[in-house]
Amino acid sequence: MIKFYTDYWQGVKELGEEIENPSWEKVESAINLLNQREKTQVVLKLEDWSNISIGGGNGKYHVCFTTPDERFFVLNEPNKKDMESTEELVVGGQIGNYPSPSIVSLNLVIKAAKFYFEYGKINKELSWTEE
Repeated sequence: MIKFYTDYWQGVKELGEEIENPSWEKVESAINLLNQREKTQVVLKLEDWSNISIGGGNGKYHVCFTTPDERFFVLNEPNKKDMESTEELVVGGQIGNYPSPSIVSLNLVIKAAKFYFEYGKINKELSWTEE
């Protein structure tokens, strides 16, 4: 069973929803609605406690995969190498600065999320950094 969570902020109040066994279309739609304002995060979680968390919106996303034994992997944009520069992003309703390589395109987000949705694991064809 897979659980799906998406946030929805109204001021400082969080009114998100959690759904069991969503369709891929529902997940993809929620990812596309991320806007760094009311909608800032989508999380998919399996019964083994692994999850993939997607934050941001408007063409700038941050993706983190957590294993059942709490190892963390961050998706990277392969053509960005400068780990010193950062970009501001809203994830989970909070503004933060993230290393530029970890700010990825919607295309990479969809590839990572769909693979996790279908297979329950990290897509090793993409570029990940363990934190």
